[in-house]
Amino acid sequence: MLGIGRQMNEKRNSGEKFYLSTPRIEFPKEKLKIKFLKPLLIVLLAGFVVYEVVFSSFFRIKAINFEGIETQQIRQAAEEDLIGKNILFILPGNYLQKLSKNFPALQEASLIRGLPNTILLKAKERSQSLIWCSKNSCFEVDNDGIAFKKIGKPDENKVVVIHDLKGETVNLADKILPKSFVAFFLDAVDQIPKKFQINFKKAEVEETTFKLTFYYDDNRQLIFDTSQSLDNQIFALQQTLDQKKDDIKQYIDLRVPGLVYYK
Repeated sequence: MLGIGRQMNEKRNSGEKFYLSTPRIEFPKEKLKIKFLKPLLIVLLAGFVVYEVVFSSFFRIKAINFEGIETQQIRQAAEEDLIGKNILFILPGNYLQKLSKNFPALQEASLIRGLPNTILLKAKERSQSLIWCSKNSCFEVDNDGIAFKKIGKPDENKVVVIHDLKGETVNLADKILPKSFVAFFLDAVDQIPKKFQINFKKAEVEETTFKLTFYYDDNRQLIFDTSQSLDNQIFALQQTLDQKKDDIKQYIDLRVPGLVYYK
């Protein structure tokens, strides 16, 4: 220390400048810039993503492709509901539930999102197995027994219509018949007219669907029990017609196994 002081005095006396060195300190200028730049970039990037997802047209539905849907009303409803909506915000389950409620003719459906802006709507429509009329209202019913479409008065010269004499109220999408009844009815309509050369005019049910009555030719009746074997009842019918055809004026009741009642 004394040496340094002596040197300083000598420099001062001679008029020469003297510099005292100190440790070098570096300030993190670049690091400070980057520290503030990263959050800014993140905010800008997040804002861009939000804009693209929520506000831009990139994810807006522009087209719907249909598979298995022939009904024009269903196609039109789907287009009105979905075109222009954000594809990322569509909830397939909720939408399909709404669509099936409005269109009971849909038996099953799925919605597939094709990013960025296309929807594939796949479905299976119900098909008519029989026509059911009650209280002057008629409905198409599928093979599961579900009434899926209300129709006008059918031409009974072309189709065997079932009339419900109970007059139960029917709502669309109601399951009004057991599947086994539908199968029994379809088999009877297919087999009996061809086998016995008769022409069914119409069919009726009364208190339960177990009793099914067909009207044929001169309004004579064939009465079946739909809970029992159709083949057995057809066999009994064959025996009766072979032996008593000319005696039958009003009906043949085949509901009791091993017995046939006729009039």
